[in-house]
Amino acid sequence: MTPERLEKAEALEALKAAGVSLVVVDEAHCISQWGHDFRTAYMFLKEARKALGNPPVMALTATATPEVLGDIRAQLGMKDAEVVSTGIERLGLFFEVHRTVNEAVKYARLLALLREEAGAAIVYTSTVREVEALAERLRGEGVEVARSHGRLRTGERQEAQRQFMEGGCRVMLATKAFGMGIDEANIRCVIHWSFPDSVESYYQEAGRAGRDGEKARASLGRG
Repeated sequence: MTPERLEKAEALEALKAAGVSLVVVDEAHCISQWGHDFRTAYMFLKEARKALGNPPVMALTATATPEVLGDIRAQLGMKDAEVVSTGIERLGLFFEVHRTVNEAVKYARLLALLREEAGAAIVYTSTVREVEALAERLRGEGVEVARSHGRLRTGERQEAQRQFMEGGCRVMLATKAFGMGIDEANIRCVIHWSFPDSVESYYQEAGRAGRDGEKARASLGRG
């Protein structure tokens, strides 16, 4: 038995001993969007559910196209699933696109947005290098920022998230993986320094603003 299979077997035995009456999968769109190539552990969920005696399963997501929804059902073995959709409209969320003809203009607009909004803000970039470069520039302007990306040590990422969630740092610079499970009510602005990789990703990331139902902004710069 390979180490990976052994680890899965041990995990299943622990779950069986604990007794599982319901399986809940949050951010279930990741099963389809990332599971096939990036986080293959998602592909183990169907097998695990079967080994546990097929307990009921609930899959939660805010952004799933019909194709992704079909894949989620297939990957979790949910043949007769009841689908509950409350729609995607967010009345308090204002979407805006800023014409930024070069990086200097884009940076000036970013700085202005961060100064206009008093609440917390997330700035998404597509690369670690952009996170680090923006952090250095913004700190030079007196803007206190935290960083989250895959090259930071786990402890560093956890500390950055703690500061952001507890209000110790107002601005989070991050690559797109940041935000899964984040439930911070006072995020007033989500800014995309880089274009997201899909409409679904954009709505998922932008939707982290204004979860308290108050007005919030989703800002996107374009050249």
